[in-house]
Amino acid sequence: MAKLYTEIKSAKVFLKGAEVTRKGKCELAQGKQTLFVYGLSSGTVYSTVRLFGEQGLIMGNLRYEVKENDEFEDNELNRLQKQIDELNRSIEIKQLQISLWQTNGDFTNRTSQNGNEIKEYIEKLPERLNGLNEDILEAQKKLRDLSKKLELEQSKGSLPVIVVEIEAPETREYSFELRYHENNASWKATYEIHSDAKEDLEIRMKATIYEHTYEDWKNVDLSLYSGNPSSASVLPELATITLGFQEANRIYKTSARANMAVGMAQAMADGAAMEMEEAPVVRMEMQEAEVNSDETMTEYILSGKRDVYREGDGTAADLQKFTLKAEYLIAAVAKADPNAYLIARIKTADLPVNDVINAGIYLNEVYTGSISLDPDQTKEDIEITLGREEQIHVSYNTVSKKTSSVLLKAQKVTEYVYETKVSNSSAKAVEVLLKDQIPVSTEKDIVVDVIDIGGAQLEKETGFLCKKVNVDAGGSAAFRISYKVAWPKDKRISESRNTSRVCPTCGTATDLKFCPNCGTPLR
Repeated sequence: MAKLYTEIKSAKVFLKGAEVTRKGKCELAQGKQTLFVYGLSSGTVYSTVRLFGEQGLIMGNLRYEVKENDEFEDNELNRLQKQIDELNRSIEIKQLQISLWQTNGDFTNRTSQNGNEIKEYIEKLPERLNGLNEDILEAQKKLRDLSKKLELEQSKGSLPVIVVEIEAPETREYSFELRYHENNASWKATYEIHSDAKEDLEIRMKATIYEHTYEDWKNVDLSLYSGNPSSASVLPELATITLGFQEANRIYKTSARANMAVGMAQAMADGAAMEMEEAPVVRMEMQEAEVNSDETMTEYILSGKRDVYREGDGTAADLQKFTLKAEYLIAAVAKADPNAYLIARIKTADLPVNDVINAGIYLNEVYTGSISLDPDQTKEDIEITLGREEQIHVSYNTVSKKTSSVLLKAQKVTEYVYETKVSNSSAKAVEVLLKDQIPVSTEKDIVVDVIDIGGAQLEKETGFLCKKVNVDAGGSAAFRISYKVAWPKDKRISESRNTSRVCPTCGTATDLKFCPNCGTPLR
């Protein structure tokens, strides 16, 4: 009977699962024998296991077992336990020595020692106690390491083992390679958005890698794949699509949700610098992965050897960085939020992926919050919120709302006038993009007429308005809109809208009038 112990050498990690390659060597006798192959985990997919060996070896009758600790493993466990016991005894002895040294240092009721002996004892006591304490700390460190090794060895007793009949042409050491699919591994993409509010925007794509096998992956070659192995063995068939009528419901889609730290955007945009005595530091260049793409997946080959630990919150790795042209604006939606925000407007087509991106925002290398981007590919641009502008404040007021009847047309008419006011407490003039809206009618008997939108741009399909206003340092500006709505007087108008709100403080979506996560009142 021969035993082959393997070590992990490389892994191709998918979004769920990984293809693992392990290697090992063992001594085989000439002729037929039984080989036990160790290294599989509880997450191994047995149907994917393949064992490779040197030319000339003949393998057959392969099966899987969950073996109890055999004689070799018992010896290893006994060896580790013996070392642990010896360290515990050593610690106890040194603690006893410390206690004795301290007790013998009390010369209150002693007359046999002379003054020189007492002086020498007292002078050497701190050195001896420090030495013993250092020995104890070192022993405790070794004890922790050995305890982890013992726990690992004990866990191996309940892991699957490959049992294979093998025939070797001669007696010597042979090399083997073990490959299989592992379920207890995964990775996910994370993103960072870096900006100085002046130059191009930089998006950094990173990965967080997880593995929860019985061992840490040490010094391993890693590749990450953007998909999963296909579980379908045939081309799927299409079902017939039939069309019918239903009531139209307008769907509103929020393209971005922001979780912003309170007020640091203006100071960051101004490039405020701090005086430091230390040498200046700069953001280190990221070590990008080698990227290979085909029709089904993208592969990221990480540089160098990597360690991935089975415990903790995963292992981070840099993948790619993208530089995007950006237009920086101060924007506000006073109807929904009294705050103004610094935003970066980029081309939707420039985003590195089409899926939802959860990203941390770094403005001049300071973390200002996180954002979730859901790119709407029908829109040319997408806006990324970088942070709140503390020195810009907005308010939204109803100036007037008058309802009258038109007898000849049997109609009711309501005229609305709203005003957005912007105030600037900073020391320089700013341009602020203000957003508002007028309602959109889906019924031919409900007529919306625009009276005045103050030169704003109107998106007729949605009723959304955009207006850029210049606000002097320490000054204010106003933006007023007015419109009227006419409808048959024997009917009542119902107003429908997307009632879901996004909290400007923490980014939580809710239908309530306050955020259930942080308590912020919502309009």
